[in-house]
Amino acid sequence: MKDVHCLVVSIFDFQRLSPLFDTIGNTVYEEPVRMFYAKQFVNDKDDLDSMVQGTHIVFDAYQYENKISAKFHGYDVFVQNSWPEDFEVSIEEAKDTLSENSPNIGPKSLKFEHRVLAHMIATTLLPRTGSFITLTTRDIFVLYFVKNKRLDWFVWICSHMLESIKDISSFAAYLPYGLLISHILEVMKVDLVHFSPKLILGTYDNTAFAMLDYTLSEDGCARHVKIGSTLVQTHSSAANNLQQIQQGLDGVKTMLISMKEQVDKIRDVTKEKGIDVSKLMMDMGATKRQGIRAFNSMTEKMDKLTKEDETSYDSCCTEVINTLKYFLGRN
Repeated sequence: MKDVHCLVVSIFDFQRLSPLFDTIGNTVYEEPVRMFYAKQFVNDKDDLDSMVQGTHIVFDAYQYENKISAKFHGYDVFVQNSWPEDFEVSIEEAKDTLSENSPNIGPKSLKFEHRVLAHMIATTLLPRTGSFITLTTRDIFVLYFVKNKRLDWFVWICSHMLESIKDISSFAAYLPYGLLISHILEVMKVDLVHFSPKLILGTYDNTAFAMLDYTLSEDGCARHVKIGSTLVQTHSSAANNLQQIQQGLDGVKTMLISMKEQVDKIRDVTKEKGIDVSKLMMDMGATKRQGIRAFNSMTEKMDKLTKEDETSYDSCCTEVINTLKYFLGRN
């Protein structure tokens, strides 16, 4: 992001989140992290407390700031499913500042910086399971806040940890802040020798930005919604043609089976006297003509399909047509 002067970087610096991500690294010990959550509780000082491999871990502000080299201060209200009372703006007003399509606000209606931030919030800062195609109340609150006012991320992260262990289903599905907890376990010299670390390699690169409907270049990030729309339409048209071709193939297959049965009958009756072989030959000719009509109809659809996407379907078209010509062209 720094290479394209993305504003998200300056937002992370403003929120003092950059030292956090620069410090924790990209290694996670899944089983020890699971132990951390399994034994986590709130002690009499209202700090998070846990035990991993015999090591007592207190997750308080001092320990956090000392190990992460980041000191947070700012707004500490933890929003879950309701907008804070007596806040400076309503949720509708917040939506208006983030999107032109409010109240139907969603990730695709956000501008680039907000969309990347929304993805980071949902996957890293306040991670959750499920679909990311909608924005939660908390997403909207944080997005409104991060550019102009600081958040006390230590309070938010601790609160989200507690939320995760209280919700059994979410805890079973993911381990929030696995990288952060793994780093703390390493700093506190917890015995991790019997556990294999998992390397997290996901980054915000060309592929990640493309999934967010943006193209990354030297000049920055450009949205390509229209291109995506065209691709969807082409895919839909191709899928319809393929379905029609499949139906045509089924019809030709039926004709070929019928022709084989007729040929077998002819072979059998030629061994008997007094049977009208010419009638069976006429029936076989009619069957063959039906097969040819089905073949011609399918060929037209294949031609249409290959014109729309020649590189993808040319090989398939050639193989299918040659096979049908082989069967239908035989005497």
